[in-house]
Amino acid sequence: MKEEVIMKDKFIREFKKNPAKVVNWLIVIVFGLLVIDDPGIFKHLKGFYFAALLISIAFIDIKYRKIPSSAVLMIMIAGIIDINIVQSILGLVFVPLPFFIMAYLKENSIGGGDIKLMAACGFFLGISSGVIGSVIGLTLAVLVNLLLKLLQPNKNMKESFPLAPYLGFGCLVAFFLI
Repeated sequence: MKEEVIMKDKFIREFKKNPAKVVNWLIVIVFGLLVIDDPGIFKHLKGFYFAALLISIAFIDIKYRKIPSSAVLMIMIAGIIDINIVQSILGLVFVPLPFFIMAYLKENSIGGGDIKLMAACGFFLGISSGVIGSVIGLTLAVLVNLLLKLLQPNKNMKESFPLAPYLGFGCLVAFFLI
């Protein structure tokens, strides 16, 4: 337990000192996982690009609470590689729909960047994998925040938190499941 805390503190110090280095290592690790999977070069390139963008978006969302439209557009452009147009269009329309409805029904619940991100991920992954990515990401967000509530009972759970890291993780897992 003590070693885990020391490793976590080292990671946080290193990230604060040089965030690009940490992000680059995460990208290298994900690319290594893609190479191990080995279904073909297009999937490697597409997956590497997708992972790099999702990791970058996650860190930007954590730091600035914003998701750059340019990064979302790049995900959609990458989705054109080896595209199934019907699945991509269905994903573009239906994957972000629950996020949009939630944002419409409850003010300050879901940000516009999260909706755009899920539209792009739906286009990239297709409808089935996009929904799976959403479910995984949202489930992880709920579990982590419940755990934080248990560990920090005095913390105000009504304050917002960046959703992109969870959604990105879910979509990356869904990509590996394709």
